[in-house]
Amino acid sequence: TLSLSQAEADTLAAEINGFFAQDDWRIEARTPTRWYLHLPGDPHMRTHELAEVRGRAITPYLPKGPQGKQWHRVLNEVQMLFHASPVNAERQARGQPAVNSLWFWGGGLMPTPGSGHRWQVWSNEPLGLGLAQLGGNPRAALPDTAQHWLEQPPQEGEHLLMLDEFRESGEDPQVWQQAMTQWQSQWLEPLLAALRRGDISQLTLYPADGRCFSLTRAGLKRWWRRRRPLAEFLSLR
Repeated sequence: TLSLSQAEADTLAAEINGFFAQDDWRIEARTPTRWYLHLPGDPHMRTHELAEVRGRAITPYLPKGPQGKQWHRVLNEVQMLFHASPVNAERQARGQPAVNSLWFWGGGLMPTPGSGHRWQVWSNEPLGLGLAQLGGNPRAALPDTAQHWLEQPPQEGEHLLMLDEFRESGEDPQVWQQAMTQWQSQWLEPLLAALRRGDISQLTLYPADGRCFSLTRAGLKRWWRRRRPLAEFLSLR
């Protein structure tokens, strides 16, 4: 959204590292949109992913916990630091928006790799690919559509497709509806057709809220099951 270059990200990260050097901070701008903050200890706060906050007032989503207030102060200091940054002066001179703050989220310790479920992971999402690498699972970029994925050379075993079109939809019902329509035509319908043909043996949907919905080829023939509207499934808890 900001069209931030890698050089600009590196400069801003260096300014932060210099300002917070006495606190033993080290921030890495691995890409213009993904930065990683290394801290000497547990920050003792609870954060929210940016996708949860987009389009909403940020106050209820600011860091909370024993050190929450301290991190509010950190946010203010970062804003003042960026306000005076030559990077932003040059961006504004070019008519580009200023980078006026950071959003801290996702803190934690690196987990110990375990013997988790073995499946081929298909994703364009950095966290999913990182978890696959940590668990020793094979991973690859997610194709644009299910049809492109089905055209890949067949591979035995289970496959995990990480589809995150809805992450950007926020609270806008029109954007959400558009994402749903696109997801249905590009993924759900081709995968259901592949299930009917016997190209795949089972489909399992994980909506990332602790539930899962599974369908086998035999399940498609259970015509006596009552159909239910999507809204009813969305309201199930």
